[in-house]
Amino acid sequence: MFKKILYNIFPWLIFIAKQKEEISTPKKINAFVNSILSIWGFYMTVIVFLPASLYSNLQVHSKHFNFYESDSLSSKEKNKMQEIMHYLDNVIEKEPLYHDNTAVDIVDFENRLAYMFSNPINVYGYIRYKRFPIAITIFNRVITHDLNISNGLFYNLESIKATLHHEAIHTLQYKKYGYFHIAFMLPQWIREGYPVYRTLNESVRYNKKMIDHVLSTDQKRLTIAEKYLLWALMVKHSIEDMHISIDDLYTKNIDYDRVYHSLLKKYGKAT
Repeated sequence: MFKKILYNIFPWLIFIAKQKEEISTPKKINAFVNSILSIWGFYMTVIVFLPASLYSNLQVHSKHFNFYESDSLSSKEKNKMQEIMHYLDNVIEKEPLYHDNTAVDIVDFENRLAYMFSNPINVYGYIRYKRFPIAITIFNRVITHDLNISNGLFYNLESIKATLHHEAIHTLQYKKYGYFHIAFMLPQWIREGYPVYRTLNESVRYNKKMIDHVLSTDQKRLTIAEKYLLWALMVKHSIEDMHISIDDLYTKNIDYDRVYHSLLKKYGKAT
């Protein structure tokens, strides 16, 4: 019942707004927006801060990860999810940002509205790219959308592993440096570039053709995936070639243009 209420909150608000015909249009819009924000705040409190078991069911767990899904998984799905979570346990313990009390909840929503409402970024992702991103991270909780492990969605198993590894690194960032700093103070090229740097497959990360493309193309013309690759190359260059420590990368004001032009110079692309 609780899950159904959450899944149907948005249509209910529209119904309430339609009933208040006697209220002037500006006030009606203002009341509607305030209602949306209030319900969204309540919804986010439930999704992020309250135990996931209140609105979903624990299906699989490992040393560092708990996977929640509202519907029961088949044995095949559980086995594949267990494989993914064992993989995540192994790679997360090798991360420089890792600490031994890392615990991450992965909550999968089949319902599109419930997933969309968990973060406005999902609305942008759907409008801009015609689909929702496979996952987002809020504090130490990874929210996924219809992660059909059996079919692998339109991702293969390795892509799902890499995506969840990427999101798990975000939880490590938040844990070590604070959510406010990572989400609002840290430049996006570091916030997203670091997890991509740590999770890209080696053959992709060092593919000469891809590197040549992102370094030869005007940054404004790069797709979001290409920007992520560029940022990963910049983070890699910062750490491995410019010898900037990971802690300094996260806490110092690292100049984007300095790193970018140094990277271009390394690959002979400087003008």
